Amino acid sequence: GSSWEPISPDLTRSDVTKMEVAGGPFSKETTGAETYGTIFAFAESPHERGVFWAGSDDGLVHISRDGGESWQQITPDGLMPWTMVSTIEPSPHDPGTAYMAATRYKLDDNRPILYKTNDYGQTWTEISAGIPKHDYTRVIREDPVRKGLLYVGTETGVFVSLDAGESWFRLRNNLPVAPVYDLAVKDGDLVAATHGRSIWILDDVTPLRQAAAGEAEETGILFPPRTTIRMWLQWGAAAGDRPGKNYMLGLGMEGTYRQDPTEENEPRLHGLDVGENPPRGVIVYYCLSEVPSQDLRLTFQDGEGNEIRSFSRKEQGDKVSSEEDSDDSSKKERFLTAHAGVNRFVWDLCYPEAESFAGDVTTKGSDTSPLAPPGDYRVVLKLGDRSWSQEFRLTKDPRSSATQEDLAAQFQTLVRIRDKVSETHGTLERIARIRDQVKRWIERLKEAGQEEAAGKASSQADELSRKLDGIESHLVTFRAEGDFDWIRIPAGLNYRLISLMSVVSSADTAPTTQVLEVFETLSGEADEASRELDALVNREVAAFNRLVAETGIPPVG
Repeated sequence: GSSWEPISPDLTRSDVTKMEVAGGPFSKETTGAETYGTIFAFAESPHERGVFWAGSDDGLVHISRDGGESWQQITPDGLMPWTMVSTIEPSPHDPGTAYMAATRYKLDDNRPILYKTNDYGQTWTEISAGIPKHDYTRVIREDPVRKGLLYVGTETGVFVSLDAGESWFRLRNNLPVAPVYDLAVKDGDLVAATHGRSIWILDDVTPLRQAAAGEAEETGILFPPRTTIRMWLQWGAAAGDRPGKNYMLGLGMEGTYRQDPTEENEPRLHGLDVGENPPRGVIVYYCLSEVPSQDLRLTFQDGEGNEIRSFSRKEQGDKVSSEEDSDDSSKKERFLTAHAGVNRFVWDLCYPEAESFAGDVTTKGSDTSPLAPPGDYRVVLKLGDRSWSQEFRLTKDPRSSATQEDLAAQFQTLVRIRDKVSETHGTLERIARIRDQVKRWIERLKEAGQEEAAGKASSQADELSRKLDGIESHLVTFRAEGDFDWIRIPAGLNYRLISLMSVVSSADTAPTTQVLEVFETLSGEADEASRELDALVNREVAAFNRLVAETGIPPVG
């Protein structure tokens, strides 16, 4: 851009009467929007060097096929003078094909105007039939992957054609009613620039591409998920998911958001003064011809066919979320939608979490779900006795230098720690069951009037409880008065194990030697606590059971 040279004559009508503003002297806009005689649309062919398309705001279209040495007027016969040619889109699939969007709204004519040529503009076909008569058009784009899949931005939103403009349907979803000035397809996402309502992104146009290719019946009702990047960290640090406004920090900026679950209970941040990230995970689309009466289930499998997670539709009465458990996202069940038409589900790449332990304040809301490593996976949709399956791939974050072996080792370590947390919580649940059954047995003795037996049992129960407390206090930080009082109490073994998971998953890297050594130490302590409980059951609990056996009340298990 250090120097410029002209490559064309004036490609407009050059009507001097339209180049000055009538009505007396006043300050003009710097954009020159009050005047005509401007080349408004210009595009170079992506196939052939030196093939230029140009459109003016007074209704002329030209082409040069020799780098601007010569130009031909190729204005469609039906294009009226003073029509503004707002976009020319050379097809990414065919050198001689181009699409054009134009408008006459400044002349009080709100008709949509779209044209297509297959022969470098020698002939044109109008393709705007099907778009409402009042909805004038500003931009048209062809999908870079699927030939004939067209996107159009109008004064009220976005329209899509699966058949190169023969028919159109509105692509609405949650897009606000707003003028769409430009469109772009980037990495399989459709980006829409609106006038006054920000920039919007439609995640993954795979279903549209499949439908345009006529592969809907061939692939069944489950669309193939696209290759997904395994992202371990989202931009910004969120500070809560309580009802109402929450805040996050990122890149030195504070953002306000609401976190509201979708109808399938996917936690989603709605930015109030910042943009929103795409969902982290694999986006799966499936299409239903009607609301099904049969069971609906979506199952994710690893490359060897082992089940990872399975999700079903929400039944009446199923709990989605509440203010009471809003700070414990790990307890929220995910559901499938079952609408007639296209449905969407996002798998967050998480394997099942550790078994929880009721009443544990220290680990409430902790994330114990290992993140799936890069590799090949499969998703299976079952509707009644019919099923469809598609394969997909996870790839590592391109910013990461970790190898596949590093991430596999990280995943295996996370699974081992998670399973040890589950074992630890199983030991705690066993302790709770023993304590509860002993308590209820003594109450039943008292209710039956066996005061002497109840007194002997209470004495043994106190000693048993003291020993159970000793094992339990090593495994969990359990007795806290307030939300943060547990900070002043030595951390339980389960909390230290879960904290170790956060260390392992804090970056895309293999676990360090220190992490593995700490895990072996903690794992040994957990195993020792389990052995102590086994010994206690074999001695004290067995003696307690013998004491009560003659009463006829079932013994403690």
